[in-house]
Amino acid sequence: MVTIFIMTLDPTGQSRNFSFFAKLEVVLEQLNYLIQNGENVIQAYVVDQQQRLELPLEAFDGQPFLAPLQELEQQWQFILSGPQSADSVQKRYSIELAKTRIRHLETNQTHFERTSERLHSLRQRALERLPEGTNRLNLISHYEQLIAQNELKMTSLKIRYDAARRRLTQLTQSLKP
Repeated sequence: MVTIFIMTLDPTGQSRNFSFFAKLEVVLEQLNYLIQNGENVIQAYVVDQQQRLELPLEAFDGQPFLAPLQELEQQWQFILSGPQSADSVQKRYSIELAKTRIRHLETNQTHFERTSERLHSLRQRALERLPEGTNRLNLISHYEQLIAQNELKMTSLKIRYDAARRRLTQLTQSLKP
């Protein structure tokens, strides 16, 4: 646990000071969050066991790194835990691949959901605003086809997501003694 001290400048040029106490990776993630949200950070340092460490602000680009840092920590703990069987190493690697696949599928699911919302909105707007006629029918029909295609892709994605979750559970349980 460390204390971080952060100094920022607000739009009027007034300095503001923040400090809080947490795990190192959490305070660094918070600093990244401030930078990501456009705060003008002019100084940041941590204090741990009476030692002050200035943080190089140019190293903080606003991109989150807590999850990759935790993943790296897990990998180091695994390495330091001693020799592992080849089967165990392969299963752990497979678990990491399954987790990556699940994150990718979740991202795709979000994309398809947003696309579906937008297509429904466009279809509804066409129904409400366009005058009766062939162009209106063609446009509405086109939106309905796109909605149907998107729903098929979402169903396929859900099946793949469920399979990936089952595989992750299976792999995780196979590691238990």
